[in-house]
Amino acid sequence: MKQTGFITAAFIMTVSIMTGCAAHDETLHSALNKDTQAVSDLAREQAKMITSKASPADVFGKIMQADPFLNEIRKLCIKPEKGGDDATKSCIFYKELSFKFTLYMMINAGKYYLKNGNKEKSEQVLHEIVEKYKDDAFKAEVTQANLFLDRIKKWESTSSGMRAYFLGDYKAALDELKLKDDPESLYTVGQIYYFGYGVPRDVKQAAEWYNKAADKDYAPAEYQVGVLYLNGEGVEQDESEAKKWFQKSADQDYDPAKRMPGVKLK
Repeated sequence: MKQTGFITAAFIMTVSIMTGCAAHDETLHSALNKDTQAVSDLAREQAKMITSKASPADVFGKIMQADPFLNEIRKLCIKPEKGGDDATKSCIFYKELSFKFTLYMMINAGKYYLKNGNKEKSEQVLHEIVEKYKDDAFKAEVTQANLFLDRIKKWESTSSGMRAYFLGDYKAALDELKLKDDPESLYTVGQIYYFGYGVPRDVKQAAEWYNKAADKDYAPAEYQVGVLYLNGEGVEQDESEAKKWFQKSADQDYDPAKRMPGVKLK
């Protein structure tokens, strides 16, 4: 099972540790960096365990191993003694970063439980994310958990290609979904190429598949085509064309499109 998307996110976060928000209190900064790096390392170890087919319980156990480091970060950040606002900002940065690593680990554990036939445990882990991490800082992770919970409800009727995608087996997903003609499958192929899940990132390929799905009036794909035109990714940059696709998506009540500038709401 490929974990390319997770590893990429983990790498970006780790680089952020080195380049982001430094406190004047270097002792505090050093301690926060050390604990956050420990959580990052556990996340990478977990990803390797998944690809080597460890037991689901052992995969989940990596989350538990992160708790002492998270607790230490909380203690350090209760009342920074020096550094003023900079120390406070540094604490917020490191606390959020560490929790994001843990949430990625929880999502992956939820997927791995499902892959190994334990649907109940998978739902339990994902429900915990939704209930405990409603803060705006973790909106992306909560949204991902909710999407996966919704997919589990439809698991028996979900195609093998979409199952492979949600479980992170992107090669198998591509092999299956490229043969489909429904808009969700076409859009998902676009997602795999756009984000480089298990394959080299290819925005031109992504644009091709997003457009196929958008031509079938699939709102998420219409929105993503708008993003491509807005940023000039895989297509020539064209703000008026972007606005047209955002409007088409918003007209189907797709929330991300409704929040784009210039979109007229009904």
